[in-house]
Amino acid sequence: MSDTPDPPRRFSAAGFATGTGVGGLLFLILSFATQNPALGLVFGLLPGVAIGLWLALTSRR
Repeated sequence: MSDTPDPPRRFSAAGFATGTGVGGLLFLILSFATQNPALGLVFGLLPGVAIGLWLALTSRR
């Protein structure tokens, strides 16, 4: 085993863009289907951004 530390992980913009894009799509679908943008925001966009951040921060690069 090597004693050298692992290089720091980099932020993956592709993962963030993917999660945010899916969240935006869910926001549009839920907002139009329920006629309530708050539901689209809470159940679509915010989880999408959270998933995007998770994908970006846990990417293996």
